[in-house]
Amino acid sequence: MADNRTAETLRKKRGKIARSIDDYEARLAQTKADLAHMDAAIPIFATRTARSPLGPKDILQIGPLRSGEPPVQSFSGDGDSAEQQ
Repeated sequence: MADNRTAETLRKKRGKIARSIDDYEARLAQTKADLAHMDAAIPIFATRTARSPLGPKDILQIGPLRSGEPPVQSFSGDGDSAEQQ
């Protein structure tokens, strides 16, 4: 009897942890999208003379997100072009 109660308690705790992971993954995906939008906005507002060349490692480039979400934009380190991945 106690074994069944223990197993049920462990299952509930596991479900709670799994939901937490899903929430964190959703927040991480949104944060990555926000960062990609900031990376795309910087060259729009930077003047040509004030632009500092950013290398590909300086800019987060992520592709399509899970669950069929649309792809995010990324651009190369030259700051002049944006293209869909």
